[in-house]
Amino acid sequence: MKKSATLKFMVMAMFVAMFCVSLTSCGSDGDNDDTATGGDNISDVTGENKDDANNLMKGLREIYSETTYLGGSKDVMFQNPEYDKQGRLTYYEIHNEFDFDFYIRYEYQKDKIIFTSSGFYKGGEVYHNEKITYTLEKGLITSYQYSSDDKPCSIKYDDKSRIVQIGDNRFFSWNSAGDLYEGKYGGLMVCKYMSSLAQMPAIWESSTSLVDACFHLDLFLLMQGYFGKSIPVHNLKSWDDYIQGNLDNLFEKCYYTYSFDSKGRCIKQTLNDEMSGNKTTTVYTLKWE
Repeated sequence: MKKSATLKFMVMAMFVAMFCVSLTSCGSDGDNDDTATGGDNISDVTGENKDDANNLMKGLREIYSETTYLGGSKDVMFQNPEYDKQGRLTYYEIHNEFDFDFYIRYEYQKDKIIFTSSGFYKGGEVYHNEKITYTLEKGLITSYQYSSDDKPCSIKYDDKSRIVQIGDNRFFSWNSAGDLYEGKYGGLMVCKYMSSLAQMPAIWESSTSLVDACFHLDLFLLMQGYFGKSIPVHNLKSWDDYIQGNLDNLFEKCYYTYSFDSKGRCIKQTLNDEMSGNKTTTVYTLKWE
């Protein structure tokens, strides 16, 4: 009997929440060994007002995931998208093979974006309702707040509009090649990149939506530019997660590979995950217009 994918969603969400944020992309192999640190000038906000959606979203129609975790499952992670007149994503659906259906909506206001996720069991019973309010300053998200939180969580950027801090205890460092190479959150995440230029972030799953692989930020708001220039220049090859920042205590290691169509668009991301001796493979298949 095939086990439910519910545990897969929850375990992955709990793990990603440890460092709460992630960014990455697609391409061929080749290491980028540049380890020079990026700028550490933290400013409250940088960037210009956004009038149009980032073209990284243009033409994206569906994303499917297939995993070997807990006996395997095949899920629809992005389907039936809707866009407003400015090309901004306003709606999409997630359909879990065994348990849940999620309906995601974005409402764009002058100084905020409202994210809502409505989840239902296959029988129609309400599973959850979630709301996140993102505060905008000059087109950049500078804080977010879950409806259940007492106060918002701040986001700070460097002078190149890249995220360098989330809340009080999550810090991110960029190298001179324009890639996020280190995240500190109590533990330590170390990233390596390919030599190929990035087309879009690497994908990860939370319990209710798709996020980017290193920051656990909303994948589609990232692709639309609302987190500034926080997509690394090169394609993510791997990341290692060390417990309490101890390089002798590796907790989890992930490797990414990518496939492209004739137009250079990413059509497949394969994630190989090793954690505590267990290996899992997840394949994300992307369909474009």
